[in-house]
Amino acid sequence: KFDEAKQIATMFQLDAGVVYKRQWLQSDASVANIETMLFKIQDKAWVVDQCSASTSNDFQGQKDLLSHGLEQVSLMLASDRYGESQKKELAKAKVRFLRHLDCLETSLALFNQTYFVEVYAEVRNNDILHMACLYAQLGNVDALQVLLQRHPCFLLPNILQILSCFPESMDVALYKSVFECLCTDAISTSRQDDPCETQEELAKTGLLEALERGDASLLCKVTDNVVARTEACRMPSAESVQVWIPARLLDIVNSGYFDHARAFMEMVSSASQPLLSSELGATFGSISGFMKGVGMGLIRWDMPAGQFLKATDLAKMKIILELSNSETIERDMGVTVLPFLQGLCSSDREKEGLLLKFVEDEFAKRPVWAINF
Repeated sequence: KFDEAKQIATMFQLDAGVVYKRQWLQSDASVANIETMLFKIQDKAWVVDQCSASTSNDFQGQKDLLSHGLEQVSLMLASDRYGESQKKELAKAKVRFLRHLDCLETSLALFNQTYFVEVYAEVRNNDILHMACLYAQLGNVDALQVLLQRHPCFLLPNILQILSCFPESMDVALYKSVFECLCTDAISTSRQDDPCETQEELAKTGLLEALERGDASLLCKVTDNVVARTEACRMPSAESVQVWIPARLLDIVNSGYFDHARAFMEMVSSASQPLLSSELGATFGSISGFMKGVGMGLIRWDMPAGQFLKATDLAKMKIILELSNSETIERDMGVTVLPFLQGLCSSDREKEGLLLKFVEDEFAKRPVWAINF
């Protein structure tokens, strides 16, 4: 009976807005309904809220909703009818609409320019970083690349967390393109700033201050361009990368995927920008020796790689050769001991001292093997 209610409102010169509001809330957010219902409501604040909260089952309807909401907010900001505090909230609302438009374009890019309202709602309502980690866990590199390209300021500062989400069982070559993000010099946004996203305008909203304080609730309400204005929008430090690389390598090794661990070390060594320090090179040498030792049956299969890595150089040699015998000593020297010694960040004199101490200790337990060594 909405038509009858509208006729009565017209007859008695009453505001039909309440009728259109009720009809809108009980209807789909289609292009036709936007034009015949939402456009006729004079309560612009209510209209803006509906444009922000509603979702449409077709792309054009969703785009019209967001475009109309953004237009209404812009008109309200330009009007003298609203006070300073009201305009502060309106500016935040404009940023939110820009985020929704960004998320709409992202949802299209994720599925080859095909619109799914469920995907749009998921992107719009969730932290982009959470989605990126989920795609990494699923091994969906293509979708993750879309997010990285469209929302770099949200994601690149957290690239180490994202990379850690890839399964250890996954071939590292499949996500090498994501790993190369570590070599990014500076983070830049994927689109130009809207006038409301400038430093001066954002300062009036308090959004930047809240983000700097770590207000996580805002991550679903601001754009990548806003995050770009914060101190958090920077690549991980070289120190944090140097800590992460051996930790990630240990995760792969401890999961038993030695081939993937070797490929990971190769990927780090051949990165487009230098990531391999002398300390990291020594770590790689130790891990390579550990994996060879396990593969040859020289190291107990249940020995944790982390325990081996934390051991002293002398303890490492003892672990590598724990199960060696007189018949395999020549093979063991060439395959494990010599590469291990070459990888140490020590002088020749220090290496000689290490060998001497090792032989002295082993002679007390297995003199024949020590003499052969």
